[in-house]
Amino acid sequence: MREKLVQLGWQGRPLLWVVCYVNQTGGSPLVEEARQDIQASIEGGADGVVLINEWCSLKELETVLQTVRPEFSNIKMGVNYLGDDNEPYGFKDSFRLAREYGLQMVWTDFSGVDQINEKPDIDLHKIQNERPENVFYCSGVHMKYSTLRNSKKTIQESALQAMGWVDGIIVTGPKTGVATDPAVVMKAREVIGSYPLGVASGVSPQNIHMIRDQIDFCLVASSLQNENKRIEKKKVRDLVLEIKK
Repeated sequence: MREKLVQLGWQGRPLLWVVCYVNQTGGSPLVEEARQDIQASIEGGADGVVLINEWCSLKELETVLQTVRPEFSNIKMGVNYLGDDNEPYGFKDSFRLAREYGLQMVWTDFSGVDQINEKPDIDLHKIQNERPENVFYCSGVHMKYSTLRNSKKTIQESALQAMGWVDGIIVTGPKTGVATDPAVVMKAREVIGSYPLGVASGVSPQNIHMIRDQIDFCLVASSLQNENKRIEKKKVRDLVLEIKK
């Protein structure tokens, strides 16, 4: 599985993928917000960006991609469509967008490995059959904002089950902006060996040293934003410097 990571620029240190929220503020034109975030991310030294639609529709997300992908065709770009009532896991349209716009990464919050109260059960083979061959697909276990139906299921069990169903396993803290417990990262790493592992909440220049040697990639937004919820180039650069230590 590391072959895909190498193609994305992995050289033994965690890759930094900046998460660009589409329409988080509801202010300036969506394309311009995304353009600013992408530019700041790349100038700050990020390895790539992932667009996510938490505050906009699928149509708005795709409209933004239609504009910014040609403008930034030389960078690594991914997407996370969070889904809707018809597609609660968001994988079908995330994969479709990746195919149609030449994206290298797809991130979905919930891999379907865990049975959770917030989502219906999913046939993992359906996800597998939709996956584009050359796209790095990462998704989570024991994810934030989810409640396991089996409260006794350990992170180790979930991480082991996720191997093969995703290209990269994601763990998080309890909510957005809260760092992942290093002990959780360690427990996952101990059972999956060298299988790609990432985190998707709370990473910052102040705490990356606690998990830097255990992860292969990180998805980061909150710690890189300014007071207007836009990605700030200096904050990206500061995190990149800490990752490279």
